[in-house]
Amino acid sequence: MATMLTRLKACASRKELALLLGFKPKALSYVLFQVADKDKYAVFEIPKKNGGHRTIAAPIPQLKLLQSRLAHCLQACLDEIEKADGVKESCALSHGFHTGRSICSNAEIHKGRRWVFNIDLKDFFPSINFGRVRGFFIKNNKFSLNPDVATAIAQIACHDNSLPQGSPCSPVISNLLGHLLDIKLNQMAKRARCSYSRYADDITFSCSKKEFPTEIALPTSVESTQWIPSDKVRHVIHSSGYQVNPQKTRMQFYWSRQDATGLVVNKKVNVPRDYVKATRAQCHRFVKKGILTQNEELWGQKVEVPYSPSRLRGKLSHVYNVKGREFGYERQKESPRSWPNFIRDYRAFLDFVSFGVNDVPLFLFEGKTDNIYVRCALRSLSAHYPEFISNAPPKQLAISLFNYSRTSDAVQSLAGGTGDLKLLINNYVGRLRELEAATFKQPVVIVVDNDKGSKEVFKAAESKSDTKAAVDGSKPFYHITKNLYLVPTPIPSGATESYIETFLPPAVLAEKLGNKTFHLPEKGFDVKKHFGKVLLAEKVVQKKQKTINFDGFKPLLNNMRLAVQDYAAKSP
Repeated sequence: MATMLTRLKACASRKELALLLGFKPKALSYVLFQVADKDKYAVFEIPKKNGGHRTIAAPIPQLKLLQSRLAHCLQACLDEIEKADGVKESCALSHGFHTGRSICSNAEIHKGRRWVFNIDLKDFFPSINFGRVRGFFIKNNKFSLNPDVATAIAQIACHDNSLPQGSPCSPVISNLLGHLLDIKLNQMAKRARCSYSRYADDITFSCSKKEFPTEIALPTSVESTQWIPSDKVRHVIHSSGYQVNPQKTRMQFYWSRQDATGLVVNKKVNVPRDYVKATRAQCHRFVKKGILTQNEELWGQKVEVPYSPSRLRGKLSHVYNVKGREFGYERQKESPRSWPNFIRDYRAFLDFVSFGVNDVPLFLFEGKTDNIYVRCALRSLSAHYPEFISNAPPKQLAISLFNYSRTSDAVQSLAGGTGDLKLLINNYVGRLRELEAATFKQPVVIVVDNDKGSKEVFKAAESKSDTKAAVDGSKPFYHITKNLYLVPTPIPSGATESYIETFLPPAVLAEKLGNKTFHLPEKGFDVKKHFGKVLLAEKVVQKKQKTINFDGFKPLLNNMRLAVQDYAAKSP
């Protein structure tokens, strides 16, 4: 099978490029030429961390899809080129916008060095204009594209004669065009016995020599602490089409705090201590008092301004992603009391927004596949469950389905399965005790299969129930404590147990994928003959949802609705 790069180079026209990107040629032409340039983007500004504003141009959905397809295509080409050139992850020069690389991998190169020198490229995306993009894909010997194809790529990627910040394809194109700059600067760094890396517009050189090489940078005067790039470095940067931002050029000495891409690199890669402390203080105030603000300077005075939970989540995630590397991002085996503070803070925040102040009912199923089934069923039955999903397109859920992820596993001890749900029930009150600002406006509903595998969940629910009532799976729902409920899957007449696949039509369960048939991963599962829940959910149910009759899910959805109604009646 031809590689993506081979297929792209074989394109001889805009029509063939459209087909490669999975677009009809007319649809591509409509987005590029029929939609007015002023209507292609929503332009707005966001504040920069160090002052000023960054202009964001968010493409309309049709253009965003086209740019995403192009980004996927070009990233595959870039991966292929790097593989052919023998580029190893440990020797990568560019770390921005690349799977498997990050600010951490960038900073790792420069830890424990005597000298760390930073250069910021001014107006990084805007400096890459239409002509540079088109010319690159025509002249670069790795691509050498047909001029019409190169023109179309530049038309898809550029806005107002530059790469817009907000476009899905701007990052990968900036990496492609920045590769020549990286090669030249890295060659200079090697000759000077320095390390080099670039993360987007942030360039870093470092070394542990007694004197920093003047062919890379030098102080502005004998006694000055201000350093500037050498003439050779500036020439390479300028001849590559970029400009140095003198306001952000700096030399960092080993006796002071050194950082690269915002991370401390003196001894190990870490988050600045003041950032961690400020984030922790924000988190504590949020979960204990329900107050979320940030100190900012306005009109010469320091004032507290509202701060969004999503931004705080981003800060907590950033701290976790950097500091969590020491723990392999794995679930902690010890008691939460002995966890590092940054993990405990992140868990408190996630529990608070998931269980304590959730704006809509939250449902936790046993796994990701259950979410797919229920989401598809609700789309099909939206007219019957207006409190769960809007009937008018686009059909938006009015409930939340808990998303299991690597983070939920490591931080919240929730990866799906009855074991984790039992653990949540047992620890629910204790986990929320310190979240003093929790309002419990909406219920949290655990939905489990009504089979022998859930007996331990039933037992936990019974032991933690405020009423100590029996929990045996025979009732539509069980109120456990606070806003926590349990809904077992209803058992059809004549059966002794049920699981969520019970509610799918027999014809769906009988579907074949190749020569394989569906089989639950229990006794008798043969990988050569059978496929499991994931493929059933993704390749059968999700793919063919418009043709499937989901009426069998009504008993389950009705019981879920009863639990929500019960909590609405109980809560003030």
